[in-house]
Amino acid sequence: MSGHAAHLQIMSWNLLAHEFTGYEAKNHRHDSGDKDKLEHVDQFAERCERARRAILGRDATVVLLQEVSFSFLNDTSHGGVYPPSASLDELHRRYQVIPAFGDSGKGANEPGTAVLVRRGITVADHFIVAGSRHATGGTSKSACAACVQLPDVRLWCVSIHTTWGGNQEAAGKRVQHLNLLHTTIAARLLPSDAVVVGGDFNCSDQDPQLATISDCLAPLKRVELPGKTHTHENGKCTVSSRRAHT
Repeated sequence: MSGHAAHLQIMSWNLLAHEFTGYEAKNHRHDSGDKDKLEHVDQFAERCERARRAILGRDATVVLLQEVSFSFLNDTSHGGVYPPSASLDELHRRYQVIPAFGDSGKGANEPGTAVLVRRGITVADHFIVAGSRHATGGTSKSACAACVQLPDVRLWCVSIHTTWGGNQEAAGKRVQHLNLLHTTIAARLLPSDAVVVGGDFNCSDQDPQLATISDCLAPLKRVELPGKTHTHENGKCTVSSRRAHT
């Protein structure tokens, strides 16, 4: 790719949704009476502020997000839980926001995935959810995509979060999710389109399931992380990219 596409910057980040912070209780403050040990709302609000400022500071062309809480992308200050946020306002001024929030039937706007595209760039097409169901590991395990029209190429940018777990059932759910993504995007793909898939695949660089991911999303090519770069505690995030029919 040349021109604008050659200088494209894409950022991927699993934000750790507030609703799932009980799994990381040893690393944050929480109310002693909270049986789920969720992160204290004040600490979560500050973490959101820091994350938004980091995204704005990086100023990537496209941002792929996983475990996105509704309040990360929306003003909930009217409920008195979080204060108004200048960083949230700036995020919406700078980016077009395409979210895929989960809905388990208990209420919409549960954590999900999202794609942010810098304003001024045309979003030619998008699909909101591939996954977000029990068969793929739960409503937060979704894929969200936006097709951006660059001067010399249409580029599909996909944010995906597959389920965790090392057993056969979890592996089967990951494969089903990836196959669903492949089917969904293939129906919209033009022969000249390019594709980038980034997110949290919940497996490490050494995990043989990465080969399964490549098979499911063929002919994508995995982009190796530079040097000793790590993501989270065990490097369980990866990025794949392709140019169609090459």
